Amino acid sequence: HTGAKIWFELTVSGQGEQHEFTATQTFATSGDDPPGSTYYGTGTPGTTVQILSAYGSGSVVVNEAGQWTVAVTFPNAPVDQGFEVKAKDTSTGQKVYFEFTRTG
Repeated sequence: HTGAKIWFELTVSGQGEQHEFTATQTFATSGDDPPGSTYYGTGTPGTTVQILSAYGSGSVVVNEAGQWTVAVTFPNAPVDQGFEVKAKDTSTGQKVYFEFTRTG
């Protein structure tokens, strides 16, 4: 008597998979009107990243590949005065700080 063999393949998707949070600022200065920069990095898929400052903010959900990108403008930023911009992973509270300056 021979029994039938059944093979199962189990695929586990990225639920709960942690990715390192990283953030990069494309431009540290801008003379555009309004001035702005693009921020990008990596994180855990499905989590939210916020870009926060006194002069503008934005948010984005990390995609399935663990990557994110968001453009933020700072319309009321003072000219030639640097200010802090913070990228925050809302799931872990991790933060990366940048400085941005609107040029004349």
